[in-house]
Parts: sequence; C-alpha cells; structure tokens
Amino acid sequence: MSDSWPDRLKSAIRARLSPQNLKRARIVGRSVRDLRATFEREPVPTYPIGIDELRATLLELGIKKGDLLHVQSSLSHLYRGAVKPPPEAIHGKLWAYAENIITLLQDLVGESGTIMMLTDPRRPVGWLRRLAAGHEIEDDVFDPALHVSTRGLISECFRKRPDVVRSVHPFYNVSAWGRLRQDLIMDHHRSTPYAMDIHSPWYKLTTQGGKVLLLGITFHINSLFRLVEYLHPEEFPRPVFMNRPVQMGYLDYSGRRQNIDVRLHCSGAPGSSLFNSPQSQFEFGEYINSLYGIYTIKQFQDDVRIVCYDAKAQYEACLREMRRGVTIYDPQFQP
Repeated sequence: MSDSWPDRLKSAIRARLSPQNLKRARIVGRSVRDLRATFEREPVPTYPIGIDELRATLLELGIKKGDLLHVQSSLSHLYRGAVKPPPEAIHGKLWAYAENIITLLQDLVGESGTIMMLTDPRRPVGWLRRLAAGHEIEDDVFDPALHVSTRGLISECFRKRPDVVRSVHPFYNVSAWGRLRQDLIMDHHRSTPYAMDIHSPWYKLTTQGGKVLLLGITFHINSLFRLVEYLHPEEFPRPVFMNRPVQMGYLDYSGRRQNIDVRLHCSGAPGSSLFNSPQSQFEFGEYINSLYGIYTIKQFQDDVRIVCYDAKAQYEACLREMRRGVTIYDPQFQP
C-alpha cells in the first residue's frame, strides 16, 4: 500500500531540512498545536477579588496601621482576578467596588496612616496646543477641583472624597488622605522644572518610610521607576528630558491663575512609545527584583497580581543600577 500524500510530504520535508532545522520545525509545529488548543478551550469565567480576600492579602503583604502608602491600581484587573464569585454582591458594580477598596485601604492604615494616589489629568495640560499656537491659551489651565484623574476609577473615586486633598501641580499630580496629607502635597507647586524633585510627594514618600502598593497589575504602572531620573537629571546616562521646559497654567489653593515651568519627560512627547512602554517597565521590574528581591508579590488569576514594596528600597536599587549604567531604557528591557 503506497504512502498517503501527507506522509509523502513529511518525507520530502525531512529530506530537505537539516537536523537542526527539522528540530526547529517540530518546535513550531508543537507551538501551533498548543495555540490552537488554547483558543479551542472554554474560557474560565472570572470574578472580582472579594473585599475580604483583598483585606487578607494586604495584611499578608504587611500593610498596617500608621503606614504611609502610595497606591496605583487597575480596577479592570482586580475585577477578573478570582475564579469564584465573591460573597459580597459587587459583581457589575464598578463604582461601589472602587469605593469599597478605598474604604478598605483607609481602614487598614487607620487615622495615623496616610494614603496617596496619582491623580494627574490628561497630561501635559495643553502644552502641545500652546506650542502649536505660539502663545498662552486663556482657558488652558489645570483646575485641581474639576479635572478628573486619568489614572483609573479607584484614583478618581479617591480624588472626589471630601477628606482628600490634591496638589496643584499640573504634571504628576497627587491626591492624599490621612495624617501626612498636607505635608505631602503642600510644596508640590515648587517642583519646577522637574515634577518629581525634592519638593514633590514622591521624594517625601521615599524619605518618610513610605510603601508602594500596586493593585491588580505589577510593574507596568510603577511610576516610581522614574524618580531616579527626576532627582538626578545631570547624572542620568541618557537624555530623557526635552531640551527646554514648557509653561503650564494651574489654579492655586486660593483659586488664582499661576504658571509653572515643567521639563517634560520624553514619554510625554508624541511618537516616543519606546520611552513609555508598559512592557519595558515590567521587564525592568523583573530585573530589579532578580537582583534585590525588594518586591512582595501575590499572584491571582492569570496576569492579576498585587505588589508591595518599600519606596526607599526601590529608589536605592534604581540609583545603584543607574550608576552602573543600567536604566529602564536599555535595549534589554524593550519589547
């Protein structure tokens, strides 16, 4: 009985390929089969991580009364981090879920603690319009009372709470609650031209024993990776800021119009996706953790994680690597 045409085709391919290339072809074939099987499987239903489970996780990660805590979050990740429905009736109630998370955080750090979140508006506020027009635009001003946060629903719910205060800086804007809230934000308008300088909440976080909590996603949203280049712009081995600052308008605490010069990081420039890749941040975070082990990570469903770390420990690790010539922008960390 003669071979079938698939058998003859396989024989012809084997005859033409070297042993090394034949091995590669088999790997590709297995990969294609695995990929097909993945798409043919029934998707596993996912649910929000329950508030009680979040509480237990945060306690396990070391969150406690009196903590100074900076929080960055992805509600969409938290909302699909469990494989079983939570006992609380929160499914389909995003706003209520976000509010419950904020209340949980406040309860964990207590009245002696402090929480801060990144709440910057669409940034940079109108600088491209201003450059194109060649003059000041009258209504182009950051209003801390009105401009919504673009850092997710949790940060927006947090910003709107009556006991939360917000810095007036239009770039890398921060809101804070708790014992140190005024101390964190009161000098942020003095952060010029670098928004993360020694007057900023970010610097104060690192010098006052602060912790960072990444809720739902890991290093993709870890803004404090940028602190080293803002605090050491002359020493940083790569030119990551624009040549000259741009002027931004904001309303101060008395409601008066003020201007501030801001040296924009290149990630704020159009077309500079290389400098603003979440994947490069993730790869850099993995690298830092492999050397210094500073992150405590709790894994949930798929890519959903919660990360906690000491702000000063990360700053010192990034500074040490920067002085060795290693930065987040190196080719090894690019996707």
